Amino acid sequence: MARRTLLITYIAVYLLVVGGIIRYVVRFRDYRPWSIALLTGYLVFLFSEPIIVRPNRLLTVTYLVVQTAIICTFSFITPTVDFWTALFLPLVVQTMLNFPQRTGFLITGLFTVIMAILLLLGPGPEVGLPLIFLNGVGYFLFAAFIAIIREAEASNDELRRQQTELLETQEALRQSELEKAVSTERSRLARNLHDSVTQ
Repeated sequence: MARRTLLITYIAVYLLVVGGIIRYVVRFRDYRPWSIALLTGYLVFLFSEPIIVRPNRLLTVTYLVVQTAIICTFSFITPTVDFWTALFLPLVVQTMLNFPQRTGFLITGLFTVIMAILLLLGPGPEVGLPLIFLNGVGYFLFAAFIAIIREAEASNDELRRQQTELLETQEALRQSELEKAVSTERSRLARNLHDSVTQ
């Protein structure tokens, strides 16, 4: 159940990003080829994350730095576009999955600070301040949601482990009782045989 919820969360976040990119392409028609190249790079990194990142902590950190640099580049070259900070949402999800919970929340806080700076420097305080609060709440809600999913998954794994141990203990107990019954029956037969010979 937890893994299915996590998959749905991934799909929802990716659809959000793709929807935002479509909005950018449709609304801002003066985009340049390097914008599309950067977006393509961001998406390639985003979708390849489960394959190249998880086995290695150094790769995970490098991945997050590169993606953050791409988002910052977008924000500086198109300062009037307020969408780019939403690209941190998938990174929040990936961070919470790849790091311990406390580290994940610290990195989410770092994303929030970077997002606030980008919005204040780009669209300005009038547009940026409300978006800072909205994005910040969104980041931490996603982070908390992923943390809850991970805890549920860990609880399920622990429950399965305990059930396996219980079944193994029950099987060992049944085997022990069977051996005890066989031993008792042998002793009884030996006594009867001894009594018969004596008589």
